Amino acid sequence: MVRTRSSSLRQQDLDSIALEPVTISECSEPQQSLRPIPYSKSGKMYHSRTGIEILPTEIDLDSEDDEEIHIFETNRKRLNRIDTNSGKFMKIWNHFMLENRNKFVAEKHMLSACKEFVEINSKKIREQNLENALLTHLIFFISIGYFEFENIAEILQQFDILNASKENTESNLFD
Repeated sequence: MVRTRSSSLRQQDLDSIALEPVTISECSEPQQSLRPIPYSKSGKMYHSRTGIEILPTEIDLDSEDDEEIHIFETNRKRLNRIDTNSGKFMKIWNHFMLENRNKFVAEKHMLSACKEFVEINSKKIREQNLENALLTHLIFFISIGYFEFENIAEILQQFDILNASKENTESNLFD
């Protein structure tokens, strides 16, 4: 028995199939489509598999055979659930990384990138209440192995010190 990768039938299955001879007239007759025609003269559209009329809300979908539609819809729903603070934080982070793209080029540079990011943007992060987004971002870096938990404590301590010193400087200006 010869097996190929694409073949999912076993020899037993092939032996059990009864092949009937095909006549010339059967070959010359036009084959009927197994699926109903999706469009009718009345202007209504129908699903190709079920024959059920397509609702106006379903018309935007290109084809019910497309697997990408499900993926697209899932990703769109995920993007709609993203917290606005996370989006703001990621804009600040991406801007920082874009400006420093020649400085931080490897995974081993991420710890120093995070420290410098906090040093430059700590006031902006505090003003826009993005502390949780920063923490989430740092935890993500642990999950992918860029650095250890102790490094997060160090970065957050640096963040608190920078904000405390900036608050003291600002309060002295107003006195």
